[in-house]
Amino acid sequence: MSENQVKDRIVEEVKIAKETGKITSKKINEIVRKAVADAVSEGKGGAEAIRPIVKDAMSAAVEGLRAAEADAAENIKAVLEGAVAGVRVHKDQAVDVVRKEMREVEEKLAAEKIKLAQSVRDALQGAKEAGALLPEEIGTRIESLSADIKLKSTELFGLTEQTVKEAVKQAIESSENVKETVAQIARDATERALKERRFTADRVKKIAEKVMSGAVEAAEEAGKEVKDVAHGAFEGAQKGIASAVESIGDKTREFIHDDLARTKEDLETIEELFLETAGRVAKRSGETAKAVLVDLVERTERTTSVLREKTGHATEKVAERLKKAGLAVIYERKWRLLYDGNFGKLGFDVIPHLGAALGNVYTYANAGMEARLGWNIPRDFGTSLIRPSGASNAPLNAQDPRISSDQGFGLYVFATADGRAVLHNIFLDGNTFTDSHSVDKKHFVADIGTGVGLIIHRFKLCYTHVLRTKEFTGQEDNQVFGSITFSWTY
Repeated sequence: MSENQVKDRIVEEVKIAKETGKITSKKINEIVRKAVADAVSEGKGGAEAIRPIVKDAMSAAVEGLRAAEADAAENIKAVLEGAVAGVRVHKDQAVDVVRKEMREVEEKLAAEKIKLAQSVRDALQGAKEAGALLPEEIGTRIESLSADIKLKSTELFGLTEQTVKEAVKQAIESSENVKETVAQIARDATERALKERRFTADRVKKIAEKVMSGAVEAAEEAGKEVKDVAHGAFEGAQKGIASAVESIGDKTREFIHDDLARTKEDLETIEELFLETAGRVAKRSGETAKAVLVDLVERTERTTSVLREKTGHATEKVAERLKKAGLAVIYERKWRLLYDGNFGKLGFDVIPHLGAALGNVYTYANAGMEARLGWNIPRDFGTSLIRPSGASNAPLNAQDPRISSDQGFGLYVFATADGRAVLHNIFLDGNTFTDSHSVDKKHFVADIGTGVGLIIHRFKLCYTHVLRTKEFTGQEDNQVFGSITFSWTY
């Protein structure tokens, strides 16, 4: 569709809508949307093509509205939203196609992983069958190696009780030092499984339970080494969790604040969850394993364990990352001008100011002024909003009504304005040296305020009503707030 065709189509359809009495915002939106959608779908859809299409469509819509004697300003929102919707019709279809392709790729990847896992299982089964035909020593070694491969391939097979049972059974049959071997199996399985994905308290509980349950069941089914296996499984799982906890510090560098807070909460409960999990495994185990696990839980509660030590250090690191030291050096210079000098009468003054802030909280330059009119205006440098470096504005000399013995009362009104050129605002830009949530700030912000001040002897009370312009893109309205300051001169 050519440029003229888009324009002619929109103008004509707006004219028809006028003639049929259907010239509503909804109808205008529909006319522009369909015209833009058709034009974009016929073109290449690149930025070079879209910009002129939208430009021509909006110009034509305004022209058509004016020709139809409709309010263009009132309908411009419908025109713009229709143009954007028209572009999206085409682009949304493209996005849906890509999204569908991604789903198909993900499904294919999942299917290939299943095939790969099955192929590895078949290979290990073939090795086991071969081992049955070989001398017993070699066959036993093959079974032990197969169990070890399964444990090291949890990203492929997932960690299951059965995988742990097979590895522990091999340790019982072939190892001279069962407790240490089982402890190593439990540690490796726990650590590897936890490091595969995001560290959470719930995953710790599930993985520890699988490891300890699988190990104890293997020993009870074998009918031997139950005590050593239970002991080794408890120690190994605990050390595996501790090792995974130790690596959390580096990973949290990419976490946002909410992720850090959740991680901190998880770390604070890890040891308690682990001991509760060991207690649950103990309850459904035989008497020998139960006695060992209960004793280990009680001893761990009374002493400082490796897990408590590691979680304590990790929690401190995360807590430090949750903190953000703020530093801002703020300077402001004021001048008091046009003061009439008549004490005890209606007075007027003007107080211009210039300032700047430098730091990781704020960096800006500002300028403004305050004008005051009233009875016994105080001899000071005006009213400051409640903010960093806001001055209490103490009296400058003995003529101030707060100090003068002749006059102890003052009442005045004032108007103030301040403009800031903002380079950095941590509350909008986020952290200075690490990634965090942020919004697109406005680089120029103004405060406009009016207020009233009251002085009774040494007390001064001021109220300021302030309008602050928008501070970031997307902010719906200007801010309106009040600031009250109360001071006492001594």
